[in-house]
Amino acid sequence: MTLGLVGTVSILALAGGLSALGLGFWRMLRGTAPSDATDDRVVELIREGNEKLSALVAMMDASNSARLESLRSEISSVKADIDWLTGEKMIEQAIAMARDGVSAEDISADLGLSIEAAETVQAMRRH
Repeated sequence: MTLGLVGTVSILALAGGLSALGLGFWRMLRGTAPSDATDDRVVELIREGNEKLSALVAMMDASNSARLESLRSEISSVKADIDWLTGEKMIEQAIAMARDGVSAEDISADLGLSIEAAETVQAMRRH
């Protein structure tokens, strides 16, 4: 009878597990189990590691918050510039349309200006 790959791997895994259990029992019987001092040291190292990680996460959060606020400020500035340029371009287009004889209603509809603003541009065209 031949064992397939799965059977061979299963037997080796079972043998490895039994060996680990046997070694653990042997160490326990010999009295070489980890001492309480070793356990306390491991617990202390874990606690120190957690504290360091918490501090690093807090520093990263603060840094990311500062970067995010800086980006928000830059975006607001760019938005204000775009709004200003868009408004200026819209007024230039309204003036050009008024010079071409386009009605205030059509200027308002085409450019999204209020009818009052379009009428003001129409009135200024004459001067």
